[in-house]
Amino acid sequence: MPNTSSLDTNIFIRLFSGDMPSQYKKVVELLSNEDQTFIIEDAAILEMAHVLEACYGKERLDIARDINFLCSIENVSVDRKLFERIAKLYYEHPKLSINDCYLALMAEEKSAEPLLTFDKKLAAQLPSAKELK
Repeated sequence: MPNTSSLDTNIFIRLFSGDMPSQYKKVVELLSNEDQTFIIEDAAILEMAHVLEACYGKERLDIARDINFLCSIENVSVDRKLFERIAKLYYEHPKLSINDCYLALMAEEKSAEPLLTFDKKLAAQLPSAKELK
């Protein structure tokens, strides 16, 4: 029976930035361990996307691919369907933050639409959001 651990955001930053080769190698080895199951919380992926874009200057397409890569790892427990949709939305709507995309899709998923917001850009770009005036 596999052991289960949770993963912190900095694990993914090392994996996708490659800025610390020794830590990158440890992450690759860790994720390759089939006797281990890893849980990735939603907040960790959201923070990862923000840090990679804001601090490392990664393009949205690359970040969307990073998210999809995490969803493809067999011994990782993550809301795959949700994050595959978020990655697509995030790439297609460059004026929206990853958090905007997450909140809009969660509102849709929970049948709690519209997502009420003061954010005009969000309301204009996503049908699941409505500007509160």
